[in-house]
Amino acid sequence: MDKRLIFLIVGVLLIASVILALKKCSSGDKLNKPFFTIQPRDIKEGDSIVYKDETRGAARWKWNFGDGESSISSSGSHHYISAGKYSIILEVSGSFGKLVDSTVVINVIPRIADVPLANFAIDGPNNAIVGEKATYSCNTPNVATYLWRNDETGETSTAQKVTYTFMSPGTTKINLSVVMADKSQGGKFIDVIVKNKPLAPGAKPPAHKPTGEIEADITKTLRIITDPKYDGEMPPEYYSMIKQYFCGNQQTIVNIAGRPPKDINSYCSWLYSNKGTNILSVHVTLNPDNCIGQVAVTQK
Repeated sequence: MDKRLIFLIVGVLLIASVILALKKCSSGDKLNKPFFTIQPRDIKEGDSIVYKDETRGAARWKWNFGDGESSISSSGSHHYISAGKYSIILEVSGSFGKLVDSTVVINVIPRIADVPLANFAIDGPNNAIVGEKATYSCNTPNVATYLWRNDETGETSTAQKVTYTFMSPGTTKINLSVVMADKSQGGKFIDVIVKNKPLAPGAKPPAHKPTGEIEADITKTLRIITDPKYDGEMPPEYYSMIKQYFCGNQQTIVNIAGRPPKDINSYCSWLYSNKGTNILSVHVTLNPDNCIGQVAVTQK
């Protein structure tokens, strides 16, 4: 065979190998599912999970927890009330398009009813300040084991006394499960209201719009979210509203006429899933730092 033909064949094979290698590398870098964590995945009735998405380039999130509740935050915690198996679906969107994962199943088991109920108490504050430490303890005698959980961060501890630093304003829970020396057991929690640090004496809160204008802006944003004509991701007006009026706190409580209260994040997620809800009126209560502390909504 002619040497030039041999060299030509070898050259073509080398080029083809390089092209295949490049394609393989390119396809390996392409995202095909979200990257996230959910812990724990086996819990008891009344316990919570902590979730966090870490998908590179993600800008929008929608979590469906399988129990009728959802969230549009990148991370947080979720409370399961009833026993059962719950499939979690996560949709993330960004420059890469949209990715979906539905592989995680949370197993919620019943609490054992025939075990004697422990009689114990949690000592600690119901109010806390962002960035400052708060201590909780159980001083009941004859406790064999402790298991604490901070719903805000997902932190756990088996100590008799714990100290937490709360990171953001809102309402959270400090949970404690115990087993007593007589084998009785039980769980309790404390609701903790976390507030921003008060203004220093003589300091003035930042300038803000009149309350009527704030209520009009929020009403407009809620109507955009529930508008059947809007079929995209959660609109950018939602994120602007949270930043400007709620000081970034997506746990602010919304009281809905005729319905149980929800935090603003869960409420907007509910509106997003229930298009056509008619927002009749919105009333807000401002904190001293001019952040919204509570919202009242009338709808039908």
